[in-house]
Amino acid sequence: MSFLARSLTSLLIALLVLFSISASADAQQRKVLIIGVDGLMPEAVGLPEMSNINSLYQDGKGILTYGYTEDMTFSGPSWSAILHGVHRDRHGVDSNQYHGHDFTGYPHILMRLKAHNPDLYTAAFVTWSLLQNNFTDTDGNPVGVDELVYHPRQEAGDAMVTDDLVELLETGNPGAVFYYQNDIDGAGHSYGFSIDKPEYREQLRITDSRIGRVLDALKNRREVLSGQEEWLIVLVTDHGGVGTGHSGNLYRQRFIPMILSKTEAHRWIKPEVRIRNVDVSRTVLTYMGVAESEFYELDGHNILERDAYRIPKAGFGKNLLINGDGESDRGFLDRELDQAITGWRSQEHTGNKDGYHSMTLIITPPEVEYTGAENLTENVQSSNLFTGGSKGMTSKMTQIVELDDYQSEIDARCVNFHLSAYLGGTGSREDRMEIRAAFLDKNGDIIDSALLPAVTREDRKSETVLIYRETDGFVSPGTRSVLIELNAIGTTENEGIYSLADQLSFKLNCDRERN
Repeated sequence: MSFLARSLTSLLIALLVLFSISASADAQQRKVLIIGVDGLMPEAVGLPEMSNINSLYQDGKGILTYGYTEDMTFSGPSWSAILHGVHRDRHGVDSNQYHGHDFTGYPHILMRLKAHNPDLYTAAFVTWSLLQNNFTDTDGNPVGVDELVYHPRQEAGDAMVTDDLVELLETGNPGAVFYYQNDIDGAGHSYGFSIDKPEYREQLRITDSRIGRVLDALKNRREVLSGQEEWLIVLVTDHGGVGTGHSGNLYRQRFIPMILSKTEAHRWIKPEVRIRNVDVSRTVLTYMGVAESEFYELDGHNILERDAYRIPKAGFGKNLLINGDGESDRGFLDRELDQAITGWRSQEHTGNKDGYHSMTLIITPPEVEYTGAENLTENVQSSNLFTGGSKGMTSKMTQIVELDDYQSEIDARCVNFHLSAYLGGTGSREDRMEIRAAFLDKNGDIIDSALLPAVTREDRKSETVLIYRETDGFVSPGTRSVLIELNAIGTTENEGIYSLADQLSFKLNCDRERN
């Protein structure tokens, strides 16, 4: 065979291999399994009793992260936020009775996937009777699911739906599945939501073994073994608990774990980024290839995408705060809905009194004015404002800015900071906002601090105004992070906190001549 012939033959083989690989990739189907585990405490994940659940994220197979559930920590509002991707002011569920709910404008996630791809087989397996409301129309007929399976939890329902799902995975062709387990929540109500309770811990083991059966059935599917199917598995819960209950707005009731498998692309998630269970729908829809135009109205973010959280990139002269303007989320008409704000930690600071609210977001009222550094009115484009909650006398949110990327310049004594914000309040109320910055060493000890003083009612002349505040300073050698703390301070018990803040900014600059 001539050199030319050999070359042409090699080229043809290479093209055939490339075509085969491309065809195989194109043929691969993306599918999703959402595992809903009711009442799962965050510290339960990682225990020896949870070996199957742990396998979803350990050894680089996925990621375990933590975040917040809805402010009404009943199962109804939380599962509705997960399945429909919107907060309770939109889905209408504010109790476990589902009174007044309206899902017509915000269909559940399986229904959206079915609309996108009518050939996709969708199924839901539930053991709480009221959870069926999320998958039915007003007459109780299943909508958006090819299969809606219900067995009462009190009659070994969790085991029965597990059997049903295993059979579907072994013999059918599911494309999007919601699989629900309720017994851990039952153990929490009976014995306490705590891994220190033997009965709760034993139920963790039992539920984990059931989930293990489902995972084995999925992994052993012929299409999975051959690489034809790629499954995203999302494990999420609706609430935590305190004692034997979870009705309230306490941190231990709102703080939840979430696991996503098959997600090597988003190792960017850091502890300071708190996900929310309302993020599940947008994440799954994006993964499944549904166009943003088909679900643009959803409230959550795509957890798999770094840019969805607007995380700043390192650099001098840039605002290093995540969501410093509050524009990453949807604001509300009033302070009553206690939203967990993207990029900020707030639920940890709510205290131990039932019903206390943290910082939230409201839509910027049309009468709000902004006053700049020269006491001149400024045209600030703003959709949302940070404000205090509807209960209590104080609200607080915090964010830690890691400074590892600036370590050499800081220790060379050439870095200074600029902290600024618009602070204000509402009408004649005395409520106020203030911002503190604590500069921390590698052990988390405070080296230095800075304060943006509050804007008082006198400063505002009893008008609804936000006034620009700023301060500069030197970043001491040894500083490794900065804790930014926004405090909303009220004056009237249980009337809400009417202080306001916007355009929070923390920047670093390097003065090479300082050293």
